[in-house]
This record gives sequence, structure tokens and C-alpha cells, in this order.
Amino acid sequence: MRMRTRLLAILGTSLFLAFAGVGVASALWSTPAAVTSNVRAADLNDSCLNPTSVVNASFEQPVADFTYQNRTDVVGWKSRNNATGADMAIEVWKGTTEGIAPPVGNQFVELNSTAAGTLYQTIATTPGQTLQWSLLHRGRQGADTMQLNIGVPGTPGVSQGQFTTDRSAWVRYSGAYVVPAGQTQTELNFMAVSTSSGNQSIGNLLDDVSFGTGPCLTATSAAAKVPASGGSYNVGDLVQYTTTVNNIGSSLASNSTYTFAVPAGVEFVANSVRIDGVAKSDSAGDDQVDYASASRTITARLGMGATSSVGGSIAQGTSSVITYQARIVAAAADSTVAYQPTITYVNDLAPNWPRTTQPANLAIQVAPSADLAVTMTSNPTTVNRGTTTTAEWRIRVTNNGPNVATGSSIAVAIPTALSGGAPTGGNLTCTAPNSSGIATCTPTGAFNAGSVRDIVVQRSIPTSAAVGTVYTVTATASSTSNDHVGDNNSASATVTINDTQAPTVPGTPTASGTTATQTTLSWTASSDNVGVTGYRVYRNGTLVASPSGTSATITGLSANTAYSFTVSAVDAAGNESARSTARSVTTPMAFNAANFY
Repeated sequence: MRMRTRLLAILGTSLFLAFAGVGVASALWSTPAAVTSNVRAADLNDSCLNPTSVVNASFEQPVADFTYQNRTDVVGWKSRNNATGADMAIEVWKGTTEGIAPPVGNQFVELNSTAAGTLYQTIATTPGQTLQWSLLHRGRQGADTMQLNIGVPGTPGVSQGQFTTDRSAWVRYSGAYVVPAGQTQTELNFMAVSTSSGNQSIGNLLDDVSFGTGPCLTATSAAAKVPASGGSYNVGDLVQYTTTVNNIGSSLASNSTYTFAVPAGVEFVANSVRIDGVAKSDSAGDDQVDYASASRTITARLGMGATSSVGGSIAQGTSSVITYQARIVAAAADSTVAYQPTITYVNDLAPNWPRTTQPANLAIQVAPSADLAVTMTSNPTTVNRGTTTTAEWRIRVTNNGPNVATGSSIAVAIPTALSGGAPTGGNLTCTAPNSSGIATCTPTGAFNAGSVRDIVVQRSIPTSAAVGTVYTVTATASSTSNDHVGDNNSASATVTINDTQAPTVPGTPTASGTTATQTTLSWTASSDNVGVTGYRVYRNGTLVASPSGTSATITGLSANTAYSFTVSAVDAAGNESARSTARSVTTPMAFNAANFY
């Protein structure tokens, strides 16, 4: 519904331009002649010093179940019969009735209740204050007329004018009133004058009344870890910031806009902004929020009617809540991260004079943080079974900062099958392994950011260790400081028992039972540090048999042909010995009866 704003020229008024100390005046206000002597240039920046406003400005309390009459408990308001002065019921309308929808909220009132009436409210005022008034008026069946009076409670007050509005649309009327000297209580009243139908119980609809020092936005902020948990704030924590913006003034705060440049100590979480619980995107132009990554600035337009380019209106007595999330980064360790957004808004009666408010600075203290990173090597990485070997594990612990690692220690887990003393290292005190094989090394002196601690573990590898045995040493660093990188605190290195020793060379094979097509070879056995698992027989350099024992019958030979045979031994690890001395075998000529006479 389109709202029209009219700045009413009051009967017998003097017009003035407000805003002392501001370059170009932007609002033309009117003041009754009766209080002209009290007129002063209005300083709208005073509106939050002693805010004054009516209560239940859009008649939302109590909630009406339907359009009804004889309601006497509408919060803040009273009504009297114009003819008799007696108390009169207030007629409250809810929702769209007779084709007329409430312009603000869900309810509005009709001045002509059971008769032509006057709706009024009294508020505390300060003499000399310049108070703004505003209202929305509409005819019920045609053009209805009402009158606004302001003055001393219990008196007719000073007329601010009569307003005639037809049924086609709600119309806003507004102006200003200067509180006379000595007047600490002021009554605002709306009096039904006439109706289009002539029926004194039908006409003059009213909503969204304001009377006071103008809009006044206040803001409060809070921060909480997500998920909620106690204790200090640490690097890596996800923090949700919440700012609640309240209008404690007397009229709409228009073009309400929130801005905040995210500080270096936290990283903004993309698309985490919510306004009144509704998620918004970071992209410019698609909703009320945008995030400029270059300047790290959040801009959120709040209130009713907010768009992607213009802030909305926050009505008197209402609020808007904005939240966003950020993750604490290492740069913030052992420091404070400040949060103090800025909310700007304007008074519709002075649209070129923006107001600014900020919540109290909310600073969270981030605990110190130290990233302890562990790297590790072993030498050798493999050991041949049965070999007398001393293996060495080297551990390096680096403090990547940004702060000193307090209360740090390194737990070194050593296989209990390996005997030996305590690990060694510079600027460290290490214990011997306990019954579980855990040795503890404690850095001596301050473990500052950028410094390292080196630890050496030496152990003799048993000659009886089976092939495939793996000895693993693991080092894990910790400290009482927050460690914001959790995946580099531990490292392991291994020594594996292998079999790299080949068997001895088999004896030179001998041949027996040689025929024109086959021969049987035999040889003396090889020996191995682990055990021989088989042999390989080569004919003229080509593998022709892989027996498990020390003999093999080779078939497929040709008659009257010379062959060279060698043999090698292999073990379970696949190690193959050198080949034996060659044995030459010549097959005899094949028997053929045609050769005999």
C-alpha cells in the first residue's frame, strides 16, 4: 500500500527550518502560534538523550480475536465520548476487514466507536522539547475527518489541524510540537469530527501513531562460541556475533543500515549472516546483505521494506537482530578481537540528517596458542634378519607459534621388545621408558615460537627378530597452550626386519639317465640365513624348472644335441643366489631301425 507523507501547515503557525549547526536544512516543520515563544531549532541528535514516545503505537496490545467493540483495555490508550465526556470503549480492528488492511502490524482502531469519540494518551515531557508527531488516517466508507490536539492533560489542548481522508488509502500526516514551559505531562488526543455516512459510530480509522523525540536506535551485542561451550576463546574457535537493534524512540527509524569491517583476527564465514533468523547470502544485489571481501565489510539493511540497496524501517518499540559467524585465526592469539558495528538511520521528518549509533565495544580475549609440529625419521628403515644393527629414530618438535608453548612435553612410545635407556636431546630432560614403553621428554627453558627440540632414540635390533617384524616409535607433543593445528602433533617412523641375504650357490649339477629326450640333474643343497625355499634350473640360460628339492628331470630335449645346465637357490624373500657352475649334457642319437642292415 502506498503511503503519502504530508507535512501539515497548522492553523496560525510560524514555519521554521530546523537543525542548528547543519549546513542545509531538509525538513520544514510547523508549530502552533500558541507556543511560538518556546520554539527553538530542533536538534534531532538529542532524541536519544531523553527519549519520549507513546506506548502501543500501532494498537497491537492486546491481540484482538476479531473486529469488535466495547474494548476498554487497549494498552496505553483511553477513549471518551465527545458529547458527554464519559469513558467510551475503543473499537479495535484486526487484519483485513471490509477490504481495509492494517498498514502497520495486524491491528488498528476506529475513533467512531459507539459514538464520535476521542482517543488519547498522556506522556511525560520536558519543557522546551521539540516533539514530532505522526499518524496514519483513513476513511471507513468515504471521506472522514478527525482532529489532532496536543496540550495539558484534561484540557482540549491545542489543535494541530483537522485531517480529511477518503477510503482509498491510508495517508500519513506529521508535524512538530514544542512543549511549553512548565508542562511536564502532555496529552495527545485524536478526536472524531465527522464521517462520510453521517453515522457517528462509523468512521475515522487510525494506526501507527508516533509522538515524541523521534526515532532512537540503540544496539547491544553478544558473542558466543559455536557449539556453545565454556572456557576461553581459542584460535580455531567458531564465534557467533549477535547485535540487537532496538527503536526506543517515538517514530520509525528509516533507512536502517548495519555495517561492520571484520577485523584481521577473525575470518568471516561465508553466507553466515542472518537477519531476524533468516539466512542471507553474501552477494551484492540479491538481498539485504552483502559482504565486500576486499574491505572485509558486512553491510546489512534492516527493518521493514529493506532492499538490496536501501535500509528499511524499524518501528518504535520493535527490534531487529543480526548475526554472523567468524573463525578465530592465529593472528588473534593472545590478544583481543573487537566487535563494534555501526548502525545508521534517518528520521523521516529529517531524511537528510542521518543518525548513527553503536553498541558498546565487545572485545573477546583470545588465549595464547602454539602449534607444536612433530616430524620423525628412522635410520636404517630396514634391517636384514640376523644382522647385529643399532637403529636410530630422530624426532624434531617445532613450535610454529605464534606464542610460547607453555607446559609442553613430548611422549615417546618405544616398542618394549627393544631395550635401551632414555632418549637424548638438547634442551630436554627425558625419562627412561616405563613398563608400557613410554618415555617423556620435557623441554628446558622457554619453548619459544620458531624454536625446535631434537630427540634421539637408539635401540639394538634383535638378531632373532622374524622377517616382517616392524618396530614403530611414535612421538606426540602437547602443551597447556591451545594448539590450533591438531593434525601435526604426532609422527611415527618404523624399522622393518627384511631378508636381503641370498642363499649360497648350489653345487655343480650332475646328469644321469640321459636319453635322446630327457636327463635328470642333481646338485648339493644351498644354505641361507633364513631358509632355502627352492631352486631354479636354467637350460642354456632359460629357466626350465623350479623344484623344491635338489634334483629335477628335464624333458623335451632333442637327440644328439649338447645342452648347458646351471642351478640357483631362492629363499622366501625372493633372494636368488648366483648360478652354479655349468654342466654340459649331450643327448645320444635316437635309435632308428632303418639305420641297421
